[in-house]
Order: sequence, then C-alpha cells, then structure tokens
Amino acid sequence: MGTKPLVETETQVYLVVTSAILMGFSFGLVFGILDVEDEKASNIKLAMMREENICYPIGAIFGAIATVVNQQLREDNGDYAFDPLDDDVLDDDF
Repeated sequence: MGTKPLVETETQVYLVVTSAILMGFSFGLVFGILDVEDEKASNIKLAMMREENICYPIGAIFGAIATVVNQQLREDNGDYAFDPLDDDVLDDDF
C-alpha cells in the first residue's frame, strides 16, 4: 500500500488555493491597517516586527483550519482507508 499524496482531489486543490488567498488578504489587510508603508525609515523594522507578531497567529489559525479540513477530505476518500482485517501481508495460507 503506497502513501497517499497530501493534495489529490480537485476539492483539496480549491481548499489550498482558497486558504492561500484568504491568508494573503488578511496579511495585506493587517499591513494596510497598521500603515507599515508610511513609517519612517528609522521605525520600519519595529513596524514590521509588530506586523509579524499579529500575522503569525493569523497564519497559524488559517493553516490549522486548512490542515484539519484537508485531512478530513483525505480520509473521506475510501481508496486509502486502513482496514486491519483486510491486511493479508503476513497471510500464511498459500
């Protein structure tokens, strides 16, 4: 039995694309709300660190949700379901 790819179905591809778009939108929104682009050159590093501190949890939440949904989609496809009673690798009957 081979390993199942992380993204296989069309629904999973849509999930990955949608989550990437939502993450990009939220990061851009935070960047715009904090006015990082309008900071003075001397404060730009501090402003970027402040933005990172806000964006990391957002990215973790979006990533966790996408991971859970993707795993659920992988398990819903019965082609790779694990059935211990169906395993005949060590079957001694010839």
